[in-house]
Amino acid sequence: ALSAGGGIVVTNWMLQQQVEFTIPYQEILKQVVAAIFMGGIVFGGKQFVQENTILENNLLVVLSLVLVGAIIYFGTLLLVSHKFRETLRRNLPESFPNM
Repeated sequence: ALSAGGGIVVTNWMLQQQVEFTIPYQEILKQVVAAIFMGGIVFGGKQFVQENTILENNLLVVLSLVLVGAIIYFGTLLLVSHKFRETLRRNLPESFPNM
């Protein structure tokens, strides 16, 4: 991990010598917050299912938790990130309803 981190730092420094760019720290932070929120919800859902033995089929449990996690992550980013919403707008077909 230490060598990978050092490689990232050196690569970033060398790349900035060639190309002018800025790292979007605020957008990265929003993604981290969405991921932590999603992880908390999925972990809580897993604990709830295990304690209450709602579903006996592990495949259904996993697929349900993945679906819930994706919805939470996507929804959180839609709420907190203007750039994410704009990227979606640019990539959706024109016939898709306005967001």
